[in-house]
Parts: sequence; C-alpha cells; structure tokens
Amino acid sequence: MSDIFVLEDFGLSLNPEAELELTDGLAKGEDPDFVRRYEERSASSASSSDSSLVSYTAISPNKSMRTAKIDRITIHHMAGNLTVEQCGAVFANASRKASSNYGIGTDGRVGLYVPESYRAWTSSSSANDNRAVTIEVANSVAAEPWPVSDAAYESLIRLCVDICQRNNIPELVYTGNTSGNLTMHCWFAATSCPGTYLKARFPAIAEEVNKRLRGQTEDEGYKQFCEYMERYMSEAVKSDPSPWAKAACDKAIQKGVMKGDGSGAYNFQRPLTREAYLVMQDREGLL
Repeated sequence: MSDIFVLEDFGLSLNPEAELELTDGLAKGEDPDFVRRYEERSASSASSSDSSLVSYTAISPNKSMRTAKIDRITIHHMAGNLTVEQCGAVFANASRKASSNYGIGTDGRVGLYVPESYRAWTSSSSANDNRAVTIEVANSVAAEPWPVSDAAYESLIRLCVDICQRNNIPELVYTGNTSGNLTMHCWFAATSCPGTYLKARFPAIAEEVNKRLRGQTEDEGYKQFCEYMERYMSEAVKSDPSPWAKAACDKAIQKGVMKGDGSGAYNFQRPLTREAYLVMQDREGLL
C-alpha cells in the first residue's frame, strides 16, 4: 500500500495525486462556488445518459471532465459491506478526492455518484478512468476472500451489459492486463482491489456479459422478425384480392387456374411458393 491511502472507516482507497486538473479554467477547490456549479451541472445530466438500473443518486463533487470516449469498464470492491447510501456519503466528501461512477450494494441496488459523462476518481489512473465507467461493489463479508452477494453479482452483470449497450461497446474483453477493456484497480496501483473473489471471476463476468449482449441482440432481432411476420401474414390470409388485381383474380378462378383451399378461400395475398407456381403453370398447359 505504498502510494494508496486507505479510508479505514469505509475500506475504500484513493489516489494521493493532488487532482488539481483544470476544468473550465478553474482548479477544483480554488473557487468556493465552483463545486456548487459543478454539482448542479452534473445533476442535470444524470437522468438522461446514465443507467436506468439506478435506484439511488448522490452526485459527488469528486470528478473531472471526461476527455476520452468510454470504451472500458473497471470493477472495484468496497472492502466493506456498504449500502449505496453509505458509499455515496463517502464520495460526497470533497476532501476524500475519491469517487466512482456507480456503486452496488449487497442487496443489489445500484447507486449513481458520478454521471458517465464525467470521469470518476476511482482507479489511481486518470488514463484509465477517462475511458472507463467505474463500479464499486459491496462485499457481503468484509474479509478474505472479499465475497459479494448473488444479488450484487447479478446487478453487476446487468449494469455492465447496460453500460456496453448505451456506449456502443460490442463486447467486454478480459485479457488479464490493461490491453483489454475490462480492467481492475490493482493493475494501476499497489492495492488488492477488487479482492480475491471478484478477481477470480473476471473471465466469467466478461463471458456472461457478452453472452447477454449477443443474446439480447438475437432475441430483439427475432422478436422484430416475428412481429413483422405476424403483421404480414394477417394481411396475407385475406381472401379478397386488392382492387387493382381483382379482374385478373376473377379470370384465374373462372379458368380454373386458382382453385382455392377447398373452403372457399383463395388467399390471394398469401406468398406464392415455387410449387404452387408450377401447379398453376401446369393448369394453364404451359409445362
């Protein structure tokens, strides 16, 4: 823990960097009204571009303007069993200089602390956090192996899927290092975060998120196809021909080219198969 200060009361860590990057020409903390204006501007955007899975919002003053496109997710653990409200209280303190975009409690509820349009101060790496949506996950037991509840794990998967969909990330790639787009805190600082339990599950997290991304895409496409075919076939089973085709249809019936389905229905608007076409040609003596 050489360069990480531990927030012992909540088990969170932060980067000791001064974090005095300029935003709109103002250094954070130098203008007494800056944090208030920053907060108001952030809060106004929280509902339009962030996850609909959020059930609690507490916008943190600890954030910067994002300078890169979101293309990765970084998962952390809280090193404690905090509720989304407690986690939000930690990040509400400007002197902490720590935050995350989202937090997940043991009960599976999701909190929003930094809108995705802003960079959260989470991973001890501005390069990573400018590109990442960061997520803090509560531990069901505040000790090794730092497990998380089934409800928290499921919410984590769902949140990752949601983030990928909204930010046009086609898949999560876990490579075991920073070359992938699913990253962990310990790659950027001397910390054990995200804990033994979650670390071991990163490959499975990426696999499940990608499975759901593909599955939802396929399901949505299939659903749209079925809806289209239902509408199409509801029109196709109509027995009466369209006005522009009625004369030709009447002639086909009179000449015996069209014989119907035996119940008096001719289903003129049903798609014509190749075999039906050949039968009709044969009836006309064209074969």
